Amino acid sequence: MPDRSAGHRKIIKIKNGVREPLRDPIAAEAAVTIFVNQQEVITLLCTPADMEPLAVGYLFSEGIVKSADDIKSMAHDPAGGVVNVELTGDLPVEAEVFEHRALTTGCGRGSMFYTLQDRAGLVRIKSRFKIPAAKLSAYMSELQRRSDLFLTTGGAHSAALANQGGIAYLGEDVGRHNAVDKIIGRAVLDRRALDGMVLLTSGRVSSEILVKTVRARIPVLVSRSAPTLLSVRYAQRLGVTLVGFARGSRMNVYANPHRITD
Repeated sequence: MPDRSAGHRKIIKIKNGVREPLRDPIAAEAAVTIFVNQQEVITLLCTPADMEPLAVGYLFSEGIVKSADDIKSMAHDPAGGVVNVELTGDLPVEAEVFEHRALTTGCGRGSMFYTLQDRAGLVRIKSRFKIPAAKLSAYMSELQRRSDLFLTTGGAHSAALANQGGIAYLGEDVGRHNAVDKIIGRAVLDRRALDGMVLLTSGRVSSEILVKTVRARIPVLVSRSAPTLLSVRYAQRLGVTLVGFARGSRMNVYANPHRITD
C-alpha cells in the first residue's frame, strides 16, 4: 500500500530575497469516520495511516472498548474514509447521544463522554513502576530521531510507548491526540499490558492527554513540551508521574516524582 501520510507540492521558497521553485513534502490530512455496530460515532481529521489502530485507540480512550476481546471485527475502507467496528456487545447509549460529531486534528479538542468536571470513572494509578531519568532522556531522543513524518514535513506530532527494554510502539499524526490513540490502539490489539509502560509525546499535555493515560493505566507520561495546569492537577490527583520539557538531559517533573530514579 502506498504511503498516504505525505504528498509533494510545488512551492516558491524565498530566502534573502531570492526566489526558488521546488517541490516540498507536506503532511497529509484527511477525514475518517468511525462506525461502531453500524452506528456513526465520530469523524476525526488525521494523517491517513494506521486507521484501524487509531479507531481502536480512540474507542479505548473513550471507554467504549475495554480490550481487544470487545472487538468482533474491524474493516478500513480507504476510499470511503471509513473504519467499521463491530463489537461483541452493544454500543453504549452515550455513543448514540453524541453521534455525527466531528473533531479537529487536535488543538483544543474535546472528549466525547466526559467533561472536565466528570472524572468519577477514573481510578487513581498506584503502580510501583520506576524508571531512570537517563532512560527517559534516551527514549525521547530516539523518538525524535525516528519521527520520520515530522523530519520530512515539519508538520506532525509523534508519540511512543516504551518499557524498560526500549520503545515498543511509535506513531505519528498531524494531531497529537491521534498520535497517542494510534499507539494505544496498536498495544490494545496486541493485548499488551500498559501498566509497565511510559507514554512519550512531542505535544503539549492537556487534560485530555492525561485522561487517555489514566484510562490506559499508564503510570508515566513524558512530553517534550509543556503541560497545562489542569493536567498537572489531575496527574497529582490520579497518580500519574507527569514530566514535561524533556529535552536532552533535562526535564521537569510536575507530579508524582517517586517513579523517576537517578
